[in-house]
Amino acid sequence: MAAAAKKRRAQPAAAVSAADARRAQKSNYIPLKLRFQAWWEGIDAETLLKRQRKAEKGPSSAEIKIDEPIAAAESNKTEFELLMSIQERVWGKGQIVPGGEEYAKECLAGVDLRPGSVALDLSAGLGGSNRAISVALDAMVEGLEMHEGIAKMGAARAADLALEKQAPVSHFLAHNFVLRVDRYQCVYGHEVFHKFLDKQNMLSEIWKSLKDDGHLVFTDLIYGTAESEETQEIKTWSKSEPVASNPWTAEDYKNCLAELGFEIIAFEDETSQYRDRVRDGWAEFAETLDDQSIDRRFVDVMMHEAEIWQHRMKAMKAGHLRFLRVHARRPKPDIR
Repeated sequence: MAAAAKKRRAQPAAAVSAADARRAQKSNYIPLKLRFQAWWEGIDAETLLKRQRKAEKGPSSAEIKIDEPIAAAESNKTEFELLMSIQERVWGKGQIVPGGEEYAKECLAGVDLRPGSVALDLSAGLGGSNRAISVALDAMVEGLEMHEGIAKMGAARAADLALEKQAPVSHFLAHNFVLRVDRYQCVYGHEVFHKFLDKQNMLSEIWKSLKDDGHLVFTDLIYGTAESEETQEIKTWSKSEPVASNPWTAEDYKNCLAELGFEIIAFEDETSQYRDRVRDGWAEFAETLDDQSIDRRFVDVMMHEAEIWQHRMKAMKAGHLRFLRVHARRPKPDIR
């Protein structure tokens, strides 16, 4: 399956402007944008300034030292608001994970969501994707979100657009997961199933909530092998995640879906495409950095978030963490 984001791939280490280069020659000043690009790529900022010559080693920590005070344009925002602002700048308006509404629509391309049907998004986030899908297909798309603050923000945005009934966003608890029986034509979720400790119960609830011939579409972070959990890359990544993660392997998913009775339509490893989306998102974000429009707090939140994604990418590069896309169907009962 081709990656949904077919935009031009951004260059992480973009050429430095002539003005910045001249300024750097006259002092030790290196623009924040370039410092972040160098840190993200793991190369020396001065080397990057000299037209991206390769450096053998990069900074030893996530700290970005600032030579000059940064303006406080973002100072009135809470850390949570800053984080949401950064995530939307990286992944797109209304989005907190890679891919956005284009990728969500691509994943649902094989699902017959007709006008008036009801679907469930288990990874609603700020609601950008479920609102777009609801409007495009004239369907009701209920959104559930684990993070209470994000759910409240998503619900407020739906209300602002008068879509609180057609594309609502609500908070839910993974450890108390119960769905209405025989309600949905489709249940889908992006990068959220690995946060459920009891995935057997989760998938069982989804099975019961689907109508006959209903669809389950999801993407998830999975272990590369059964031994991946004990690797240093996974341990480092797991500690960095803000919510406890309990991934399965591909075989775990195959076995559980089969036991429940699902018919598997697609079962694809899309790790390479996912890594491209992550790289492109952060590269494009780096291009928006401006020393005069952000403050120290913004930089701190930005670096903490970027570190999480770096640990995730390192675990994927080592082969211990993979990105899986699944499309399954609850078949109609055999009435013979």
